[in-house]
Amino acid sequence: MLCSLIQNQYIKLRNNNLSIDKILFWNICVLFFLVPITKSPAIIAGVLSLALWILSGIFLKYRHNWLTQPCSIPVIILILLPWLSLLWTKDITIGLQFTKDSYYWLYAFVIASLSFTSYKRDSFIKSFLLGLSFTVCIATMQYAGLVPLRSHGVPIGLHSAFLTGTFSLFLVFGLLILSFYFKNLKQKKHRISLILLMALYFFYLSFVLYGRVGHLAFLFLCPLIIYNLTGKKHFVKVLLPTILLMLALSLSPLVQKSVNSAKSDLVQFFEGTNVNTSLGARLCMWELSTKLFLENPIFGSGSGGFKIAWRKYKPDPNMPNFDEPHNTFFYIMANFGILGMIPFIWLFIVLFHSGWRCRNDLIGFTILSFSMLLFIGSLFTTMIAGSISTAWVTIFIGLQRTLNENPEKYRVMKNEG
Repeated sequence: MLCSLIQNQYIKLRNNNLSIDKILFWNICVLFFLVPITKSPAIIAGVLSLALWILSGIFLKYRHNWLTQPCSIPVIILILLPWLSLLWTKDITIGLQFTKDSYYWLYAFVIASLSFTSYKRDSFIKSFLLGLSFTVCIATMQYAGLVPLRSHGVPIGLHSAFLTGTFSLFLVFGLLILSFYFKNLKQKKHRISLILLMALYFFYLSFVLYGRVGHLAFLFLCPLIIYNLTGKKHFVKVLLPTILLMLALSLSPLVQKSVNSAKSDLVQFFEGTNVNTSLGARLCMWELSTKLFLENPIFGSGSGGFKIAWRKYKPDPNMPNFDEPHNTFFYIMANFGILGMIPFIWLFIVLFHSGWRCRNDLIGFTILSFSMLLFIGSLFTTMIAGSISTAWVTIFIGLQRTLNENPEKYRVMKNEG
């Protein structure tokens, strides 16, 4: 009955010159818009995109688009691993809790199915930036007391307070993309608008949002932002503004508090006085993840293996019952071993290589920036756990296909840069 209903609606849409392909394209734009805003509507947009993709037959009609991409094999492996590892997990009930989220990876294939000769490639980027700017504006008003706070007294818009780390990466990502737009704009009024928006992002990242991983990512990638803003290739001309921007970041009371807290956490951990701190808990989780990996380096402990082991072996009973070790590499090593690390590293290499090759193109620079943030973010948060984090990863993996649709057009010549 459902298939018949979809078929009838499809015929009506064709008669009105509105194709399913176009509806899917705009629905994905909505998904890019909602990911930096809020969880539940983003999930609905994602599920609707998947339904259109499957029930309309687009996944078969354009299967060549998504099956032949460099990212396809590692993505397929990462989709199947949580299911296959149920065969050796110690608690299949807990393991099943992790398999249900594997469908998020299909977003990459939905986006890769589209023909970007028919649609503007930057529509998704602009949708993401629009959604990010919306949340930053709402969160800034929350910080100023003009809008009520939603989650745990944290000014993060409609998101949960537990997403501060990932959202801080969103901000650095936004700063990188906006800097690229600035580099290629000529009109002064547009450049001023971008600088003001970037200043708002920087203020929110530095003085409002408590996100250590975002601050770390900013420190590493700040030279790239300055390079785009100044258009200078001279080392000193990039270094001096970078130092000034880093000093501005270090003056933030929020950043100073974060640094002092990190120092205190490490002292307490290594002195053995208290492991139940933010960094202390991470170090304990990474230690347990390493142990699980060494016990079964090929296959890991299975789907949900870390969650099972943490509840049993956590060093302090007052510690929260974490589901993942707040590190993508340790998460994969603990649960899936080398079998999981190979496709993840493969995926990162493909993204970085394709982004670097096309770094003078908007999408190429976006993929390059994303790949670097994926690596840095993975050091202190699990980028492929949780709906928003995983959706962010998979939608930009899917966007990478646009670089392969006409690679000669976006290739960086040897004499450039």
